[in-house]
Amino acid sequence: MSNPILKDVNKKIKLSNSKLCLEFSEFGNLIAFSDSAKQVCAPIAPDVLKGIFSIVLRDGNGELHEITSGMEPPEIKQITFSDRQSLAMRWSLNTEVGKLQVLCKITLPDNSQLSYWSIGVENSTDAAIYEIHFPRISGLTGYPQPGENWLTAPLLMGCNIPEPVAAINRDCSGQNDNGWAKEFGGLGIDGKNCIAYSYPGMWTMQFLAYGHPESGGIYFGAHDSQALYKKFGLYAGGDTGNHAALVMKQYPEDRLAQGRNFYSFFETAVGIYPGEWWNASKIYRNWAVNQTWAKKGPVKDRSDIPEWILNTDLWYWNHHYDQGGHPKIVIPAIEYLKKYLDANLTFHWYGYNGEQFDTYWRYPEMVPDNPDIRERLRTGIEELHKMGVKCLPYINSRLWNPEIKSFRDADGMEQISVDENGNPSHTWGYIGHTVCPTSKPFHELITSQVERLMKEFGMDGAYLDQLSGCYAAPCFNPGHDHGVGGHDHWHSGYRKLLKTLRAGTKSRNPDAAFSSESTIECFMDLLDIDLARELTNLNLTPGNTPALPVPMFISVYHDYHLTYGSVSKMVKAQPAKYRYAESLCFTAGQQLMIGGFFKGDERRELVASCLKFMKTLTNARKPLRNWLNFGQWLPPVKTTCGKVNLDPEMLNPLLREIPAVVSGCFRLNNQVLIVLVNHSENTQTGDFSWDRGDAGIKGLQIEFRKIYPEASTCEYQCNGSILQVKYKMQPESVSAYLIELKENV
Repeated sequence: MSNPILKDVNKKIKLSNSKLCLEFSEFGNLIAFSDSAKQVCAPIAPDVLKGIFSIVLRDGNGELHEITSGMEPPEIKQITFSDRQSLAMRWSLNTEVGKLQVLCKITLPDNSQLSYWSIGVENSTDAAIYEIHFPRISGLTGYPQPGENWLTAPLLMGCNIPEPVAAINRDCSGQNDNGWAKEFGGLGIDGKNCIAYSYPGMWTMQFLAYGHPESGGIYFGAHDSQALYKKFGLYAGGDTGNHAALVMKQYPEDRLAQGRNFYSFFETAVGIYPGEWWNASKIYRNWAVNQTWAKKGPVKDRSDIPEWILNTDLWYWNHHYDQGGHPKIVIPAIEYLKKYLDANLTFHWYGYNGEQFDTYWRYPEMVPDNPDIRERLRTGIEELHKMGVKCLPYINSRLWNPEIKSFRDADGMEQISVDENGNPSHTWGYIGHTVCPTSKPFHELITSQVERLMKEFGMDGAYLDQLSGCYAAPCFNPGHDHGVGGHDHWHSGYRKLLKTLRAGTKSRNPDAAFSSESTIECFMDLLDIDLARELTNLNLTPGNTPALPVPMFISVYHDYHLTYGSVSKMVKAQPAKYRYAESLCFTAGQQLMIGGFFKGDERRELVASCLKFMKTLTNARKPLRNWLNFGQWLPPVKTTCGKVNLDPEMLNPLLREIPAVVSGCFRLNNQVLIVLVNHSENTQTGDFSWDRGDAGIKGLQIEFRKIYPEASTCEYQCNGSILQVKYKMQPESVSAYLIELKENV
């Protein structure tokens, strides 16, 4: 039944159900937004709202024109169905380049905590629809509760950004964008006054959470099964400098086609979550684990991941070191670590072809030409295999150096990603151009490099750098097998490469494994594991503001995808920061990694202390391996403990009051593992509490015991849904507890 709503300046248009309430102005802007009980209210200032959409048109001269909903009120219709409500808003716009009809639709299903937004544009101009900004949730301020507001963002593994509205509104005029910002997360992809990146790319999932831990916040995400190219994030309000907007930037299939219409390829989900950021992750997970990239099921049920990957406790890598990757340098280090740690170790290998990392002049060709290097590499791999060590070699799967023969033979300039004017869209310094992921010659080159390294030298698979969490370069080459401007090129192109590579190598060697840099959801099913080291990065600066790493990706996908890695380098480590960073890796369930260590470094006092702590973590991980590999991530326990200051130089206030004890929780079948790490130099005594409600576990009895470092009973109390436990932990130690879930009799 259709109910047209009159354009009355005093009238608000409301969509509401049992969980969510949205109010719109006569101009179509979202002016109020909360859960139905008004416990969680979006902090919107209704007097500073910008339009709910912008359409960016590109005319025949290449000039851009931005058209907004502005002050023109739309025709509004509210429609009630048996299972949902919809709001349809239509604008008829006469612009400087012609007429547009814009239809925005917001749907609120019954009993849903999410609303779903889509847009259509009927284009009667001679210009091309270049970019669509919809939805735009504008007028955002800080939450009224005392304490910090946080934007939890899927920058690689995830991070918490404090006071994001203030961060993006500060004066950035003196800050330099050195051209690397898009790759390393220093600045947002659209400039300095935003925290926004591309997906696929630096964003590894398709949602954000802006909130306050005492109240909850806004869930904002694209539920896009096709993993199309998009940009989204938090943008400055552009008014008094005190507001911000959550914006989803969508793109047509052909961004240069004049006069074409546009209709959303996916819906943007906008909703409210209660409490901490991980409750937004729960919402996203309900959608995400039903997508193509999760169809193989949880890791514990997959048969295509090699056993040696599952059984690895620790990785060694030799990233960015002058010693390079010569077997005579790396093998003694690995031999020492394997003996000292008594662990299953895998080697993540750089510089094996005799060239130093990032000085390679012939990306992506990595097979060594020198006969002496070839022979020494072959015998080195044999030595490592005798030690029980598997080897994944570095291969860059994004860049192609224009000076090498394979590039010239393939007419390489026709294979790379190009911008609207036909120029290279992205070049990584002197190393090479970013190749369009749909390039067949590039696929063939990567496949041949991997097959040769495995067949001729005995490598155990490959690490395919820059395929996952790295800036996606739009491509406007009309001769490529994708829409002009990219569209699905990053997703479909790399999936095709991975399917071909995996089918060929796995048919000959089922134990072959593939990994990539950081991680991204849309390739999870085609990679066995990922080098996702960002949880240990205590120097994150998205939007040029300090942030703290959080296991956002893991909170959604831990039981669906394996990860490993660390940015820490032992020879440069500050022990207190090193212990905290590696504790975050351990309690997130990741496989551990040691870097920045070579034989002889163990005699250095600071390195020795780091090695000792890694032995503590490795010894603990071995008996807990199944839960840490296969368990579903649950929210951490609440712990009382001392605090440590990891910022004696007074450079980062976020590191001054760090809990001395960090925790992780994982559910595997009918068991919940709780792990605690005391990363401080002092004994810690306190208690921790676990809320079965937070874990989504209801109606089950529990049995509780300590299982590490020794099995024992322990003192605890159950008060309703809360389990409270007293603990005492020695300095630099690990404790683990197990909850058995049993049906009520």
